[in-house]
Amino acid sequence: MVKTNYSGLNPVVVQALNNLQYRYSDETPEMWCSRISYPFKKLLENNPKYFSKNAFIQMTERSYKDGRFRVGERSVYIYCTVCDSLVTIRENTIEYANNHLNECITKSTKKHLAYSNPIQKKKGGRIALELSKDEIYEICGKFTDFPSRGFRIRCDADYELWKKIAYYIFNNAKIIQRAWRAFKLRQGP
Repeated sequence: MVKTNYSGLNPVVVQALNNLQYRYSDETPEMWCSRISYPFKKLLENNPKYFSKNAFIQMTERSYKDGRFRVGERSVYIYCTVCDSLVTIRENTIEYANNHLNECITKSTKKHLAYSNPIQKKKGGRIALELSKDEIYEICGKFTDFPSRGFRIRCDADYELWKKIAYYIFNNAKIIQRAWRAFKLRQGP
């Protein structure tokens, strides 16, 4: 489970976290994961003073015997908020769960740096000011209806209009690519 100092934390939140880790006898690990993922993330989000958004919770068996719920063994399943999935660890120890969490955070950080670092993007990226006349004509030809309506460049003012439109299209495409990459990063691998 999440390592933290619970002093000062609302006892209801502590009890909720403890209850989330239990898997009932009629649940599969996948059912347990789907049942606890949203409330677990919400508890972490609503208590940022005590918890990081990157955490895991380990599934613990729970059974009903002699009219009482009894705690069983910890299982080899954890729910990881970084990769947002049910994960099987090799042994049911906190060390293996922490190792998985650290590996996930490292992968996530590397992905984020690869997409957001402008120096790394410079390798394949271009800025709109570098567009040649031919590229401007090509962009406007493909993405506007100017050529189909018979518009041609007759003077510098026409060229400036086409250039503005090409830059607008080019920059919007870059914004869409960035938004798509950010969306894919949130989705995970």
